[in-house]
Amino acid sequence: MLTWFGRWWDSHVVERALDSARSEQMDRIRKTLISKIPDVPHIVEVGAGSGLNFLHYPSYVRDLTVITLNKHISKRAQQKAQEKGLNLHHIQGDGNTFPLKDESYDAVVATLILCTVSDVPQFLNEVSRVLRENGKFLFYEHNAVPSRERSVLVRFVAPVHRLVTVGCHLDREFPAEAFKKVGLHIDWIEEEQSEFAPRLFGKLRYGVATKHKPSTEEQ
Repeated sequence: MLTWFGRWWDSHVVERALDSARSEQMDRIRKTLISKIPDVPHIVEVGAGSGLNFLHYPSYVRDLTVITLNKHISKRAQQKAQEKGLNLHHIQGDGNTFPLKDESYDAVVATLILCTVSDVPQFLNEVSRVLRENGKFLFYEHNAVPSRERSVLVRFVAPVHRLVTVGCHLDREFPAEAFKKVGLHIDWIEEEQSEFAPRLFGKLRYGVATKHKPSTEEQ
C-alpha cells in the first residue's frame, strides 16, 4: 500500500499530470478499448486514477465499481463520472487482493496498471477470480521491447520514473503466459508503438480476454 505521501502524490500530482499529458493516441486507444465492453450489469475498474476511461464508457454502463489505493476516489474522477452519468461505487484496495467476492462481476477494466502492481501474476489471478465464467477483462498496457539501446536508457531512467509515477516499471514485458495460467484467454489484441517517448515506453498493447476454466493440460 502507498504511504500517505504516496497517496497524496498520486492524487494531486500524478493524476493531474496524466490529465494534462493526454494525447490523441491515448484517447483513441481508450475509446477503442472501452467500446468493446459488453452490455452487462456488473463492471469493475481497477486503478481508475483520474477517470480518463469514464469519458468513453457507453451509455448502457450506469453502475461502476472502482478499486483504488486511496481511501476516497479523486475529485477529478468524480467530476468525469458526473459528466457521463455514472453511478460510482468506490472500494479501497490494492492489486494483490481485490476486496470482492468470487465470480461477482461480468467485466473488469484495467488500463496502465500492470506496470505498477508488485505481483503481476497475482493481479491477473484476482481478475480471474472475481470474473464470472465467460466474463471479459479489458486491458491496456505499455510493455518493454528488448533492445540494447533501450535497455541502457531504461537502466538510468527507470528508478526515477518509478519514484515519480508511484511504481511504474518501464522494463516489464507483456505477461502472456500469466494470462493463460489463470484462465484468461486473449480474444483480441492490438499493439502499436508509443508516440510519446517510444524508446522508454516501447509497445502499447490493448485487448480483451475471456475467462474460461483452465484445461487439465494448463493446470
